[in-house]
Amino acid sequence: SDYFTKPDYVTRFLQMRQGRDGLWTTLWEQRTGLPSNSLFTVGSGADSTYEYLLKGYLLSGRTEKRLLKMHLIAAREAIYKLVFLSRTRQLMYITEVDGDSPRGNMQHLSCFFPGVLALGNYLLDDSEISPSDRELFQWAAEGLAYTCWVLYADQITGLGPEEVRFHPYNGDDNYETGRWMRHLERWKGKGRKGGVPPGLKQPPPVPGKKHKQKDYDYVNGAYLLRPETIETMYLMWRTTGDSVWRERAWTMFESIQQNTTVAGGAFASRQYVDLEDRLFRDETPSYFFAETLKYAYLAFLEEDPWPLDKIVFNTEAHPLPIFTWTDTEISDYNIV
Repeated sequence: SDYFTKPDYVTRFLQMRQGRDGLWTTLWEQRTGLPSNSLFTVGSGADSTYEYLLKGYLLSGRTEKRLLKMHLIAAREAIYKLVFLSRTRQLMYITEVDGDSPRGNMQHLSCFFPGVLALGNYLLDDSEISPSDRELFQWAAEGLAYTCWVLYADQITGLGPEEVRFHPYNGDDNYETGRWMRHLERWKGKGRKGGVPPGLKQPPPVPGKKHKQKDYDYVNGAYLLRPETIETMYLMWRTTGDSVWRERAWTMFESIQQNTTVAGGAFASRQYVDLEDRLFRDETPSYFFAETLKYAYLAFLEEDPWPLDKIVFNTEAHPLPIFTWTDTEISDYNIV
C-alpha cells in the first residue's frame, strides 16, 4: 500500500540523514535532499518530527524499532545541544541553535517536548531504554515542564507568551556557559551534592516583576491559545502521579477562562500576556478546541478514558488506537 511505503521511504531517508548531531535542520533542498540551513530546534518547523518518533513507535505496536532508536538518539542529542540554564533563577529551557550558536529563545511550541520525554519514560520498559537515558530524560522533562509552567505563572494574566529570549548564564552574549549538560556533569562529579540536579530546584514565579528578575525578555508576548504546556502538564500528571502538575493545569485553565473570554462566551488570543489591558486578537484557532481544552479536560478527570498504553495522541490530540498486526500484514510489510 502506498499509504505505508511512501511515508516509510521518508522515514528511512530521515534515518540516513540523522547525522552526527542526532538532529535535523529545519529546511531541506527538494532536489538534492540536503539540508539548506543550519538551524536546529524542537520548535516551529521541526516539532512534529520529534513528537512522532516516539509516538510512531508506540502506535506501531512497538514493531518499528528504528523509530525508537531515532527517538532515543534525537532526545539525547536535543538535551545536550539545545538545553540551557538561565542566569538569575537557573531555569532550564530549550532553545534554537544555528550552527553552533545558541539563540537563547524558547517558543511555546517547544513545550510539547518535556511531555514526550515523560511519556517515553513511562511506557518504555528496561529493554527499550537504558537506565542512564531514563534518568536523564526524566530530569529534563521535569526541569523543562516546570519552566513551561513558570512562563505562565510569571505573567499578570497567568497566560504563557508565544516566545521569550532568556538572558545568558554569565550575563554576556555567550550562552555556552549555561549549557545544562555541563552543569549536570559538574554536579555529578561533586557527588550529586544536595540531591537535586541543576535546573530542577523550581524557583518561585515572579509575576509582575521586572524582566531582569524574570530571566528573559519577550520576543512575542502574545498568548495564542496554544496547547503545548497544558498538554505537558497532563502528561506529567498521568506519568508521575504527582498532583502538583494537575494543580498547575488547573491554574492555567482558570487563567484562560478569566483572561481570554470575550463577549458572548467565545475565546480569543490575547495580544500581550503581561498587561492587564484586555487587548485581544480577532481569532480563535481550531487547535484550541481540539487540543488545549481536550488536554485540560483530561487532566481533571479521575478516570482516564484514553489510557496512554492503549492509545496515542497525534499532534492535533486525536486519539488513535495502538495497532495490532495481522499475520498477512506482518508478512507483506516485513514487520519483525
